[in-house]
Amino acid sequence: MFNGQAHVYQAGKSDAPSVLLIHGIGHNAARDWDVLIPKLARNYHVVTFDLPGFGRSTGGNKAYTPENY
Repeated sequence: MFNGQAHVYQAGKSDAPSVLLIHGIGHNAARDWDVLIPKLARNYHVVTFDLPGFGRSTGGNKAYTPENY
């Protein structure tokens, strides 16, 4: 739909159970999780990303609606 790139962050051991963190609407995007990621990374493989139109992911004048995601 958006034809862009998403900025992905990973932490922890790749062979541990994975936890996916999805941010809400806001300027910080995946940085909302900066305090929580190191704590989770002790026991989990943590993955989070900036949704299109937020943070370091590709943005633009597009309709970032739940239906389009």
